[in-house]
Amino acid sequence: MRALQELNDLEDIRNLRLEYTHCMDSGDLEGLLALYTDDAVCDFANFGHWKGKDEMRKGWTPYVIKPVPYAGGRHVCTNPRVRINGDTATSEAYLIDIVYTDRATGEVRDNPIALLGMYVDECTRVNGEWKIAKTTLHFLWPQAGGGPANLVRAGQRRQPDDHVDDRTPRPPRPGERVDRHQ
Repeated sequence: MRALQELNDLEDIRNLRLEYTHCMDSGDLEGLLALYTDDAVCDFANFGHWKGKDEMRKGWTPYVIKPVPYAGGRHVCTNPRVRINGDTATSEAYLIDIVYTDRATGEVRDNPIALLGMYVDECTRVNGEWKIAKTTLHFLWPQAGGGPANLVRAGQRRQPDDHVDDRTPRPPRPGERVDRHQ
């Protein structure tokens, strides 16, 4: 049976990613920064690699602070998985980045899914409160590992071997045996 403290920790860590999405989508840059340790690292591939809150503030400002914060879409995080080891933890969650209007024209997009990814957060307890010490965003679709480039054009389909992010294992093929305990 799990101890109450472990259950509270799991919930607190899951809430870090949920708060992140709300802060991003509502334009709350200070709230976003408060989720991180002072020396945190953010690795968003071609979107930026930032260390510390000053670099994070500069990097996020174009995405968070706008006349209307992220009005044309939402960050949706699903399937959270948390592993706690004392005062540190690893948290993973899938990202579905939804953008329903074209940023250049304001027109409604035919396909609102801009990208799919996976957040991997290294968390630590600071003065009794969980914070994110490092965030890495692994881009899974539609680009090759770095950021939204190489979009799949309408009518084209990726093949099963077109796994594009070497930091995340290729999904198994139908009938392929996978050892999940490696």
